[in-house]
Amino acid sequence: MASSSALSMLLAAAQSSNEAERRPAEERLKAAEMADFAGYVSALAAELASETTPAGIRQLAGIMLKNSVKTKAKEGTAELQKRWESVDPNIREKVKKTVLSVFGSSSPEARSAAAQICSSLAKLEIPQNQWQDLFEILVTNAKTTNDFLKKASIETVGYICEELLPKNIRDNCDEILQTVVHGCMTEQTNMEVKAAALKALTSALQYADHAFDAEAQRNFLMKIILEATRSSQPEKVRELAFECLVKVAELYYDKLPAYMQAIFNMTISAFQSTTEPESVALQAIEFWTSIADTEKKLRDLAEAATLEGRPVEKASANYIAGALQYLVKALWTTLSRQEEDQDEDAWNVSAAGSTCLSFVAQCTEDNIVPVIMPLIGGAIQSTDWHQKDAATSAFGAVLEGPKSNVLAPYITALLPMVLSNLSDPSDVVKQTSVWVVGKLYQVHPALVKSNVPTALEAILPHLVKSTPLIASKVCWALCQMSEAYPASSESVTRNTCPLSPYFARIVQNLLLCSDRPDADENNLQRQAYTTASTLVCNSGSDTLSTVADLVTNLVQRLQSLLVSTPRSTEEKKKLEETQALVCTVLRECTLRLGNQTVAVADALAALYSRVFTTKSMSVHEEALQAVGALASSLEGNFSKYMEHFLPVIASALKNHEEYEVCRIAIELVSTLCSSLGPQIAPYCPQIITIMSQHIKNPAIARALKPNLFKVIGDMANTLQAAFIPHVNDILALLAAATAESQDDPDDDDTADYLHALREGVCNVYDGIVIAFKAGGRGNDLATGLSQHITTLVRVVLNDVNRPDSLTAVMVNVLTDFADIGPAAKPTLVTPIVQQFLAEVLSCNNTSVATLHMATELQDKIKQLP
Repeated sequence: MASSSALSMLLAAAQSSNEAERRPAEERLKAAEMADFAGYVSALAAELASETTPAGIRQLAGIMLKNSVKTKAKEGTAELQKRWESVDPNIREKVKKTVLSVFGSSSPEARSAAAQICSSLAKLEIPQNQWQDLFEILVTNAKTTNDFLKKASIETVGYICEELLPKNIRDNCDEILQTVVHGCMTEQTNMEVKAAALKALTSALQYADHAFDAEAQRNFLMKIILEATRSSQPEKVRELAFECLVKVAELYYDKLPAYMQAIFNMTISAFQSTTEPESVALQAIEFWTSIADTEKKLRDLAEAATLEGRPVEKASANYIAGALQYLVKALWTTLSRQEEDQDEDAWNVSAAGSTCLSFVAQCTEDNIVPVIMPLIGGAIQSTDWHQKDAATSAFGAVLEGPKSNVLAPYITALLPMVLSNLSDPSDVVKQTSVWVVGKLYQVHPALVKSNVPTALEAILPHLVKSTPLIASKVCWALCQMSEAYPASSESVTRNTCPLSPYFARIVQNLLLCSDRPDADENNLQRQAYTTASTLVCNSGSDTLSTVADLVTNLVQRLQSLLVSTPRSTEEKKKLEETQALVCTVLRECTLRLGNQTVAVADALAALYSRVFTTKSMSVHEEALQAVGALASSLEGNFSKYMEHFLPVIASALKNHEEYEVCRIAIELVSTLCSSLGPQIAPYCPQIITIMSQHIKNPAIARALKPNLFKVIGDMANTLQAAFIPHVNDILALLAAATAESQDDPDDDDTADYLHALREGVCNVYDGIVIAFKAGGRGNDLATGLSQHITTLVRVVLNDVNRPDSLTAVMVNVLTDFADIGPAAKPTLVTPIVQQFLAEVLSCNNTSVATLHMATELQDKIKQLP
């Protein structure tokens, strides 16, 4: 690596706004990392530690060092581990000591970077039983009088608690708590240190169960936290202290009784007072949101246990019910603290109060109604828009929880007022009112079905005349109305639904909305097209003529969009997004029209072909799905377009760098198997070759592989005997996939992947069995596949955490294999298969459907001669 001065110059150049200067510097730094990793990290650590180097360069050195030893992706950690362990132990030790030395630096940027680097190195070393003295060093640092050293050490502990798995630092719990608690003490006068300590304590609480089990230690910790919430403390300290309380509520709910009165007084005071800093009030409200959420879950678990005749494992203390009167009235005061020009996603005291009220309603159900409804009724027609909006917001917040029959009289009385408030001069009131309308149709559709005409009359005009934010809320409300009454649930034939008389008018207004000059604000254009898709999906047969007219309109729109010439990058992006949205609605129209799509099929196929000439992958994703919808609707008649679309499908399948494009193309092949049936045979060799190459490719996203196997299984089922020539090549892929295993038992992502992969493998084996039976070669298969099947059964059996879906597909493979006849019996009576069947039949977690399948399989095996 270059000398210190040369490295400083290189890092300075890497920060340059001049690309001609910056890019070569970045390339040289990357080359240095690849050529001499040990020298690279050593030099960066030294640069970070240099007090004579400018702060910006030290900070960049720290960032680059951190990035060289840290990754967010789980699969990259092993590679980093290997690279770090390849460095000479003496150099590793020197780098660690150098980084730790920065904790006492006067530069806050350098200290912060050092703390993060230290936690990243700890993530690599501690699981390998290395750096055993790290926590001892951090505890010592936390007790020093050097506040810089103390703060950085405490921050490091917090980062480590966030980064490492519990099993890796369980033995260091005492040191962790010692480090952070020392910084939280009342005697701590440096408020930056105290804030860092409270933040770290919040992260460390997950390891404090032994401390919370011991009354004296628990009292000590709670005293520290509660004292930090007092109004005499700085805002940041109080905010973090209340945040810590929220975490305590989540982790140690059953330990709260002795402290609840004090917590109640502090939290209620914090969010009722209009002079409290908002950051403090938000965390105080969050405490009660957490309590309400916990108590709802405990109630649900208790009800389930009672129904199943089991003892209740953990009882609710019913804090919410006990404080309901006071809590609701305190939350009510937060609802009117809105701002007229607040952003849509603004998270303020009013929004937090409304959310908390919603959780309280779900927790207490009917009991909240007599407490909140008098407050709502007294303010929903107030001349003060703050009060009117507060009442409307409260009404929407309590719709989930109480039973419909309890809310019915209030909904009858209040809905006309909500609809009237859509004419209020305040945009905030309008927004909240539209949200409540949508919420009513989402939660209590039966109670407001007769109000569809008046509700539509009230909200539809706002699609074109109100602000983009209000119009986007109307789109959401229309989606809730549509999904509340899908035609499929109204009648077997999908003849009609409550929105049918207004369908054409709604669609017309949505198209006008999508054309608004300000439709790019608040995601309005996307909302309008998405709502149109939802309406079409749930529409009745009595609106199919309007759907057909919509297709004509959309075809014209897409044709126009394809010949448009954007004048800027921003215009190009917007144009491509609109093309994708139009394809999305066309897809839904195609599915809804079904075989009636044949009248416009040629036009759609030609149009989609033009879409694929564009370079936008997001447009290709939607167009591929639209082609799939066309295939589903036309079924065998789609074969006339296959020669034309095969190059497009093959190109999308090959493009695994674009994950979504490739995934959708894989799904499209599955759709084509279903739609075309045996007619897909001429196109399968090319498709199977591409998929097989992907399965072998270690660089491809592993999440694609289960889908690839599933679709190969679909092709086997579709082609049957015609699939046999492909079997030998496929069997090698299946064997390799079956052998994939999980190194880290705590890696849930890998566990989920393997479950999906094995289900895909089962799907292929099942297809192979069906193919050979169809070809009259079942006996040949019985011998050749025996070893493969028993190996797969063993893998599935040993997977004690497998989902029922995997068990079911494995049973299905064995069932179809049994249908071969006597030649299958030697495989089916092997000890491993019999052990698997016995386990499935005796396991309490086996679903009724899987149990039935397994019982039938057992009977089949017994009947084989």
